[in-house]
Amino acid sequence: MSWKRSLMFQKVKNHVPNRKAQQSWGEVQIISGERNLKCLTKYIGSAIAKRIIILAHPYRVESKDFLLENGHAKLYLELGYQVYIFDFNGFGESEFIDFDYHYDLHTIATHVKSSIPMAQITVHGISFGAAACIKYASLQYHLADKVIIENALTQYDLYFKKRNILIYYILQVIKLFNRAAHNEHDYLAHTSLIQRPEKLLLIYGAKDELTTAEMGKEHEQASKVKVQYELFDCSHMKAINTDKIRYIEILKNYIET
Repeated sequence: MSWKRSLMFQKVKNHVPNRKAQQSWGEVQIISGERNLKCLTKYIGSAIAKRIIILAHPYRVESKDFLLENGHAKLYLELGYQVYIFDFNGFGESEFIDFDYHYDLHTIATHVKSSIPMAQITVHGISFGAAACIKYASLQYHLADKVIIENALTQYDLYFKKRNILIYYILQVIKLFNRAAHNEHDYLAHTSLIQRPEKLLLIYGAKDELTTAEMGKEHEQASKVKVQYELFDCSHMKAINTDKIRYIEILKNYIET
């Protein structure tokens, strides 16, 4: 679907890697089948890492560098965890394969599990990355011990309702003829399929006009497992900047309990 690919990557096609921010990180090229993902990893502890964080980036031109530039990766390093950040296929420095981004997450998690079998794996997705984490956690064979959903939409087309109303209406027409494809990106439906972990962590912003606080509540209601819903007084993807101390405390407590 060339039209879908063109639409999806229009915003992120001019990616320039931030080599300065990446300088102290180890590069890993993770390949599984057709998937060929550019990944960075870092750990500042001396013993083998007990906890692994896989961070999933938002729909931004910076791709994985967003997580370096905005402090998310550093936060987890300072908590003593090993961190993996990667470019979803078609983003940043990873080759385009398909739109099944949750399989990208499984590729990274499988690599981590084979490297450190006893480690606890946490996936933390932000916005677009959060939607991918929801779909990944809905798979029965996923490898995540903890799942953090930060600013996830309920349905993918609602992004365009806020950002480009013409594209939104085009998608509504397409939906009439291809409902199955739309259902693949019905994130509420995927939330309802999650069977583990026993509790999800949801993070939303009271001033977020894209992934609203109400959407977070919809995910909470759809979930069949327990949910810890945390609301920050912030706009989209700004929880870390609004109250960093509380943000860190919430993440640490969820991961370690």
